[in-house]
Amino acid sequence: MPETVIVSCYSFTSESEENNMQAIKSHEIVHQKSCLTASNIPTFARQKQCSIKNLSLNGLFKKKYGKDSTSKILTEYYVLHEVLWTLHRSCGNKNTTVKSTESGNHTKVLTVAGLPSFCVNCFNPLVKALEEINFFLNNSGPQEQTLTYQAYTVALSDVVTEFNQSVADYEKGVAQQKATSTISQLLLRLKSWTFTIRAIAAMHTTIMQMSSSVADNNTRITHLLSVVYDSAQKAQVTNYCTLYPVLLKILFASLEPFFNMVDLWLDRGVIVDPYQEFGILRNEAVSPQDERFWSKVFVSRTTQPLISFLKPLMDDILLGGRSVELLTQLKRKSMRVNGGCPAGTLMQTFRNRFSRFASGYFECGKLLHSSNVTVTTKKDLKQEVRNPLLAKAFETLRNHSNRSKRSKDDGVCVPLEFYPLLPLLERSLLEPLRSRQRLVCRALLDTLYEDCCLKLHILTIRRIHLMQAGDLMGRFCQQLFQKLETGEKWDNESSLTLSLLNCISSRMDQCGSYLSVTIKRGSIQQTPANLVDVQINYKVPWPVNLVITQDSIFHYNSVLRFLMQIKQGMFSLQHLSFKDLSCMDVANVTHPRQQELLSANRQHRLQLLRAWLLYFISSVDNYIMECVLESSHIRLDMQLENAVHLGQIIDSHQEYVISIHKQCLQQPSGAFLRDAINEVLSIAREVVIAWKNGLELEKLNKLEENYVRHHQFVAAVLGTDSVHSMLPHVETLAAALIHSCPATR
Repeated sequence: MPETVIVSCYSFTSESEENNMQAIKSHEIVHQKSCLTASNIPTFARQKQCSIKNLSLNGLFKKKYGKDSTSKILTEYYVLHEVLWTLHRSCGNKNTTVKSTESGNHTKVLTVAGLPSFCVNCFNPLVKALEEINFFLNNSGPQEQTLTYQAYTVALSDVVTEFNQSVADYEKGVAQQKATSTISQLLLRLKSWTFTIRAIAAMHTTIMQMSSSVADNNTRITHLLSVVYDSAQKAQVTNYCTLYPVLLKILFASLEPFFNMVDLWLDRGVIVDPYQEFGILRNEAVSPQDERFWSKVFVSRTTQPLISFLKPLMDDILLGGRSVELLTQLKRKSMRVNGGCPAGTLMQTFRNRFSRFASGYFECGKLLHSSNVTVTTKKDLKQEVRNPLLAKAFETLRNHSNRSKRSKDDGVCVPLEFYPLLPLLERSLLEPLRSRQRLVCRALLDTLYEDCCLKLHILTIRRIHLMQAGDLMGRFCQQLFQKLETGEKWDNESSLTLSLLNCISSRMDQCGSYLSVTIKRGSIQQTPANLVDVQINYKVPWPVNLVITQDSIFHYNSVLRFLMQIKQGMFSLQHLSFKDLSCMDVANVTHPRQQELLSANRQHRLQLLRAWLLYFISSVDNYIMECVLESSHIRLDMQLENAVHLGQIIDSHQEYVISIHKQCLQQPSGAFLRDAINEVLSIAREVVIAWKNGLELEKLNKLEENYVRHHQFVAAVLGTDSVHSMLPHVETLAAALIHSCPATR
């Protein structure tokens, strides 16, 4: 087998050696010292192992020497061609050919005796990194065929193609033989590319480690974007000039499928996600007519780690997507279709804003060309600014005043070196995305207010269930209370529904189709119906049922029944006539005068008890109607007026319903006060019966004692700080009951 020996062709100092010496002096290349048996034999020819693990170079650099006549003499020119061919092969370009030189054009054969021993070693990491990237590009499996991975693959391919083109350009210069070409020159030319390719290969390895162990595409995509984003942030500090622009291109290309999905969803209400990589998942089990649609139909995937600048976007994307979905179901076109949204896709807008902010942030040109600003030189700047970091920042700002680093292909402008990437990305993306989200949310609110009459439905329920229309509901309650007192049959649902519709028809005739009255009896159907069994149903149409749910209707009815009990107590006490006051039973007293005095005394005590009860119940009714309900109405109206999307309306209405349900003592936390008030209402019903039928002295004493005990209990509880925190504006009711509390005997 013939041996290959690389020897010197000239004994004088060549231009290659001069280049090597300059590179060593500038510390760009560190010369490794070694013992040479002959000055014309390079160090890498004496190594026991191959310098580059590549088939094309394994046969090139042999390790043995001898005086065999078959030994081949190689020149640096030939070695240079082999290195370029190896780089082309590593890029996947197996068909690369080098143009032959024209006859008559010859270049000086250079010596390799002065070639540093590790020059060939430096190509080894570059070749390995290229082969790793190229293997991924040519052998991507089905798990890498998601839209984001496809964009990431194209971005990597562009980087490799750009590197290959750089090598091809240098190779053309070598083939033309118009200038001296050495391996040292190639090494210096590819120094930045070597660092960039190796960094990208390391980043790619980190990405693929997660991809091989996780089956969920969304998790894999989130990890890919996070690794690229973190790498770009680090490169801004460590290698701003070479690696940072390349990673920005890869990041932008990898984000494009995500932005396209968001753009299509906010425009047409359609999620095109064939590989389940989008961060938002649709629940097909929830229909648009379901009242849980807003909170259950779309959910964000809980994938970690989430990309930093995408964290504040997910809520806005989810909000805008829900609004567009409802607009689509309502057969309304979004504002963008009607010309309300900015022109261009979301990705185009993002690129334009990023490039504009990156190139013109702080308005460098205006600042430095102002007549009041003196532009200093680099030397003066270092003398005037003692802080090296500030000097670096001002120097960068000055260099960017008249130029911007813009890529020729995709228009991505590299931001200033000292300006962080995160706020720049957020500012470039948040505003256009939120602008589009506000447009579709406003369009949905206008549709709900104008076409679906959302505010009218809320107002109707307040007028009926919370008795805001006091005259109309007072008429209905009066008819119902009269039937209860006279003992007439009142629990017919059809009759109650007709009575309610007749009472409200003068001002709310358009709501008749939504209202009905039902009696919710207990498990024993023979039990007589009571006032607490009455329920006014409201058939909420879609999409208003997204705001006024069946659960809120239940809470409204709970408050309505409590109000009706209070109104019944007031109605019964107010309609007691002194003429109907029966004579008390004084049969045990024989003297007529004593019988008359005792009867008058009991009647007077009963009248006083009626007055106490009427005052107590009226105070409670006034507190609930004025301090609780009216203030809650005003607060809800303000929140509806200031709402910018449907989610705020839903939350405001739900908070409103829970608030009045709590302040009207319908929750377990207020059960002790509600029970005490119900006991007072029970005493009022017994007083009404005694007013007509009379009562014994012991019964009267018991009624008085019970009322005093419950009055004092309610007054004492309302005076505590804990109740003040639970019931706002309760101070007026507490003062009214405390200062009029009857004394015990």
